[in-house]
Amino acid sequence: MKATALAGSNIAFVKYWGALDPEAHLPLNNSISLTLDQANTLVTIEFSPHIGHDVVELEGRMAEGRVRARVVRFLDELRRLGGSGDHARVASKSTFPVATGLASSASLFAAMAVAGLAALGLAPSEREVTTIARLGSGSAARSVCGGWVEWVAGGRHEDSYAYTLRPADWWPLRDIIVIVSEAPKESPSLAGHAAARSSPCFLGRLARAHQHLALVRTAVLTRDLEALGTVGEEEALLLHAVTMTADPPALYWLPATVAVMRQVWQWRREGLPVYFTLDAGANVHVFTTPEHTPQIATSLCAIEGVQRTLVCQPGGAPVPGDVHLF
Repeated sequence: MKATALAGSNIAFVKYWGALDPEAHLPLNNSISLTLDQANTLVTIEFSPHIGHDVVELEGRMAEGRVRARVVRFLDELRRLGGSGDHARVASKSTFPVATGLASSASLFAAMAVAGLAALGLAPSEREVTTIARLGSGSAARSVCGGWVEWVAGGRHEDSYAYTLRPADWWPLRDIIVIVSEAPKESPSLAGHAAARSSPCFLGRLARAHQHLALVRTAVLTRDLEALGTVGEEEALLLHAVTMTADPPALYWLPATVAVMRQVWQWRREGLPVYFTLDAGANVHVFTTPEHTPQIATSLCAIEGVQRTLVCQPGGAPVPGDVHLF
């Protein structure tokens, strides 16, 4: 009744922002992402009749309030699927700062889904696991799959799932995660999704997302970095246009965020194949080819306000952990 799983975070090139059904995390548009190998979360779950209440320890701290309630709701879903009435103990450990706009909820709930189902002796298909993980966090559906992933919006629970568009070894891009803040962001993504429709930019972003899907899908299939990067940057800027003009507004950027984006544009003017994207947070993903990665990663660290970088490659689907966290 105990299992461990390791799941990678992901970064979306076509974004998910605003929900058709907030409770089930049903999106309004398909999205396409890349699962990452070095930005990951390890989760151990144990169900036992000897545990008196659910124990949720995230990143070495006991979870409280809304965070704990969210995890317990997901445990309830796992228990429902497994026909179990046992309480659970959960522990997680990540290789990157959580709650900072780097999709830590995606890797957490993807790992929880895989570990929890294994602990309950269940073995659903990958498609079914993606729909289950989505109930914890929408983007967790994508982290159940490896490599380049498309999340199908569907319109109901069973039809909103993720699948691998191309495996991790399809295209050896590098994602340099530029960490400018390790502090939890002030406005959680769930609040941002709820406020999204109040933005005058919302419908325009949604229309562009539908147009961008075919472009990004083709870019992945043809390994076209320029096409992928161009859409990825526009998607990021449109996402933040929505967050900044919603009610209430959320401004995630820090001075170093802007400095990194400006530097990427300067490098491109100088001929380097480099692009950025970012989710709802201050930290930036910088994409380039393997041969340019050492130079760019070193130069990014010299920008004022950049704390460190984490270089990632395309990662695989969640795997069983070798060592339990408790």
